[in-house]
Amino acid sequence: MLSNIKRIPFLQAVIFALICCYFTLFVACAGRIRISEFDSVEHWSEFGGGPLHENRRTDNYDEELTLLFKLKPRSMVGTTVVTGDNTVFCCTQKGMFQAFNLTKGKEIGLIKIKSPMLSAPVYNNRILYFTTIEGKYTIRAYNVAKAKYAWRENLGIFESPLTVSGDKLFAANRSGTAYCIDKNTGEVIWSYKADSEIFSGLLVIDNMVFIGSLNGVITSVDHGTGEKIWEYDTGQKLRATPSSDGNRIFWGTLDNSMIALDARSGQQLWRFTTGGAVFTTPSVAGSCIIFGCNDGVVYSLNPITGSEKWRFNVGAVVNTSCITVGSRIFFGALNEKIYALDSNDGTPLWEYPVEGRIVANPAYYDGKLIFPVEHRFLYVFGITEGS
Repeated sequence: MLSNIKRIPFLQAVIFALICCYFTLFVACAGRIRISEFDSVEHWSEFGGGPLHENRRTDNYDEELTLLFKLKPRSMVGTTVVTGDNTVFCCTQKGMFQAFNLTKGKEIGLIKIKSPMLSAPVYNNRILYFTTIEGKYTIRAYNVAKAKYAWRENLGIFESPLTVSGDKLFAANRSGTAYCIDKNTGEVIWSYKADSEIFSGLLVIDNMVFIGSLNGVITSVDHGTGEKIWEYDTGQKLRATPSSDGNRIFWGTLDNSMIALDARSGQQLWRFTTGGAVFTTPSVAGSCIIFGCNDGVVYSLNPITGSEKWRFNVGAVVNTSCITVGSRIFFGALNEKIYALDSNDGTPLWEYPVEGRIVANPAYYDGKLIFPVEHRFLYVFGITEGS
């Protein structure tokens, strides 16, 4: 009897040791991302580069670009990548969130989520905001300075890009509910239920949030309360994320058109007919908006009148967004090529063959262009000395 009693502390110690080993193994497998050096370079912090989704930077990019390196994520990148603090962050379709240093071209961190991620993330003030389509938590905030979660919630399945404005995070789940969330705590400030599914990212202009649902209805709601301001039925299906110049909203449709609305009134200003469905977000390039289409054409339109300025026939589907840097426009297509055009007249400048189709939007950071390519690569282009 006494010998059995003496064994109890020993068994407890063994069990405790096994639990510690399991926990250590779990944490090691889960991984982490930690960044200790931060900079003041303008980030490509979310889908389209910012809350207006303009897909534009004003840097001078007249020199010839060269391929700096190819980064290799652990599985296919299914969403727009984001950048900041000399790092590119990418979500993969096999449930991994990876970080790569943009100077050395090396992986510096990994979080294993074990769920596919289909929404474009946000990197804002050292916090990564991202969503998953499975699991206990479907929307998360991860602090890269502390290498731990700030908060986690379950608000449904997300497939549309996230956006941040001030202290608020805006997100819309697939079932048709748009959320305004306190980005610091994860608390839901308000929600708005649309009449249809939502795949388009939310757009924020001043005190207005714009919600587009699959059934073609665009709704403007108050930034602070979620109260409806106006509603407009386009009569066409919406899946693309819109962009804006601050006064007008530009929205591609699945029914072969690009439309422009007045942001304050919701009045349709013009409608341009394309030869195919538009899944892309227009690049707002000053005196024009530029976007690719499923008909294999890149269009440049006057943002005020909707009249065509030029077009470039790619000959392959362009279902990811163009990005304008200075006077050049860059985009990829399903023919496994990346293109550069003069944004003023559409003159082709160069093309670059890659090892896979371009299926996710590009990003930009401090002179570097990052293109996700279908077969596990991130192509990083930049200007090198003497190029």
